[in-house]
Amino acid sequence: MVDSCKSPHVIFVCSRWHPNIAGPAAYVRRTLKPLLAAFNDEISVVTDVRPHHMTPEPPELPKGFFAKVPPLSWIPLGLGSEVAGAWLAIKAWAIGSRRSRRPILYFTGGHVSAGWRTAALLGKWLRVRVIVESVLVGADDAASLLRARWPLLTRRAAKSVACFSTISSALHSSFATDLPEAAVVYNPYGVDTELFQPATAAQRSCQREALGLAETDFVGLFVGNVNPRKDVLSLVEAWIETASLRPDKHWVLLVVGHYEPTSEYARWLNQRMADVPDNARVCLLGARDDVASIMNACDAYVSASTAEGLGLANVEAMASGLPVVCRHLAGITDDMTHGDAVTGIRDWSPAAFAQEMDRMADPHHQQRCAADARTIAVERFAISGRIQRLRALCRG
Repeated sequence: MVDSCKSPHVIFVCSRWHPNIAGPAAYVRRTLKPLLAAFNDEISVVTDVRPHHMTPEPPELPKGFFAKVPPLSWIPLGLGSEVAGAWLAIKAWAIGSRRSRRPILYFTGGHVSAGWRTAALLGKWLRVRVIVESVLVGADDAASLLRARWPLLTRRAAKSVACFSTISSALHSSFATDLPEAAVVYNPYGVDTELFQPATAAQRSCQREALGLAETDFVGLFVGNVNPRKDVLSLVEAWIETASLRPDKHWVLLVVGHYEPTSEYARWLNQRMADVPDNARVCLLGARDDVASIMNACDAYVSASTAEGLGLANVEAMASGLPVVCRHLAGITDDMTHGDAVTGIRDWSPAAFAQEMDRMADPHHQQRCAADARTIAVERFAISGRIQRLRALCRG
């Protein structure tokens, strides 16, 4: 029998983790450590509902922290993940009964963790709460869930889910519009504002020296996969335009993220990088785990991304005292707006970006934007708030 007075046992279901964006440490830092802090030892993790995407266990976590769903890829018609969802519901019920604790299945990403449907339907009968965290417009928003697979089953399962936890107001709005029968909460990611904080002059100089940057360089940073959705190609084109507009300055763009050098997109990018003028430089640094240190060397965070869930790297940059200049994404960029912290370009073009970067090159404007950026990161996105919301969500 489950003791309702005890804290729940949370089984966190992640479809996969891999060293994209800023490497394995980013996934651990952004997602798993807040859950550990919120629930201490009353949490376990099941990785990969889709077994063919399994990857090694992340570092920095207790040994044996991860369990793996049994291999079910042999099941035809794409039903393997749905069978896995039923398996997870039964597993959660068994753990809850054994420990006399309320079991919760916490899926991250509704689309990639397709097993949430059967888990929710069976879990309602087994008294297992299912929470689905929606993380990406275009993949995990309500309209995408309904398009992806079996809309009637999705609608029925949505009524059985305890709630959908959305990380941006854009995602929250999508459920109100397309799945009004679902319970939805807004729960943005949190940022470690001690790890990500403005650099001292000494830290800035030291990091610039380590990266081979001059003190007079204006350094922009982008963190994310080098792919069409992140639109790094447009960002490079805008950087070239910026350098042409201001030939009196030296402009350096650092790109941190997973990079496939043999891909067609990389070929296009390399061709465009050949046009970078003498007063500019674009550096593809690959996946890195020292993003906080790299941010200490930069003047601004820049992005041309065409779709995000929240754009957590933007918020990490803001916590580091970097103003953001980016393509405006409705319901996402607005979540970060405070004073001059974020400049969202609604009609994106290289020329429009260059004009904003010209303004950002003014030290007084840059300092004012940096102060606003740090303020909003601490007040709205501190990790402590994320932990409190997770506790309230799972213990409510």
